Amino acid sequence: MSELNRESKPTTVEEPIYKNKYVTLVLCLFFGYTGAHKFYEGKYLLGFIYLFSLGLVGIGIIIDFISLIPKPNPYIVNKW
Repeated sequence: MSELNRESKPTTVEEPIYKNKYVTLVLCLFFGYTGAHKFYEGKYLLGFIYLFSLGLVGIGIIIDFISLIPKPNPYIVNKW
């Protein structure tokens, strides 16, 4: 009986990224139209979308600000 040759693939587990809620709130409030809070979280694509659409015409800023309020400090940033 022959053994199965199993290649072990290295698994990488990413460390969670923690961000300060209050820094994000201030960036969203004062510089939300530039996407500064999205760049701070590491979400560069969304940051550029906010930059060129002026915070999704202000609606995105309001939604982000309201959704940040109940988050714990520090909070974990999801990449997606």
